Amino acid sequence: MNLTEKAAYLQGLCEGMDLADSKEGRLIRELLSLVSEMASAINDVDETVMELGDELDDLYDAISELEDEDVDFEDEDGDEDLYEITCPECDEKLFLDYEELCECPSLSCPACGADIAIDVPCTGDCESCGDCDCE
Repeated sequence: MNLTEKAAYLQGLCEGMDLADSKEGRLIRELLSLVSEMASAINDVDETVMELGDELDDLYDAISELEDEDVDFEDEDGDEDLYEITCPECDEKLFLDYEELCECPSLSCPACGADIAIDVPCTGDCESCGDCDCE
């Protein structure tokens, strides 16, 4: 028996007792009315939580599918591939464009803070070549 059914059962018992319009009788009827409203509200919350749980499961499934796909990442201009670097400590994946790779001899992993050495030979095509050893 769920809460709304239990509240209805209690209201039926109260009606069967044929309480007079005494103060106690009115109090009991008002309390049972309150219990009925609360049971209905709790039932609505339970349904909402179940729906949100289902939606959350769907989101987790969608995220999992996206992680499993082989995605070709591009920068804002849509014409340059990003390079994937994996942290040797925590396996976090980082995506950098070529200029970021040229500019940074190393970087810190945003997930675990480990230093990641970047060893990409400069081709001389980046804007920061004044800072590298290509010249």
